[in-house]
Amino acid sequence: MQRKHRPVDPGRHAEFAVSDQRVSRQHARIDWTKNTFVLTDLSSYGTWVKFAGSDTELALRRGECVLHGNGDIALGAPFSDFTVPTVSFNLSGGSA
Repeated sequence: MQRKHRPVDPGRHAEFAVSDQRVSRQHARIDWTKNTFVLTDLSSYGTWVKFAGSDTELALRRGECVLHGNGDIALGAPFSDFTVPTVSFNLSGGSA
């Protein structure tokens, strides 16, 4: 039997609330699709992803990326802005 997974929607007026003016009402979405977690930017100001072990930031502007391993997501500004709200993620193997 396949389990249904609800998306995670970080944003100012979302179930996963982030209170910051740079964060859009529905800023992003994380879906479980084809056995991967996919982050999609839905915002006005963008979303940045940094994977652990890398100094490189991936900037998303209405784009998407597959999340793997662990790292951080910056909402509304790049990581160089030390006041940016961030969300950490840690994905490990296992059955869904």
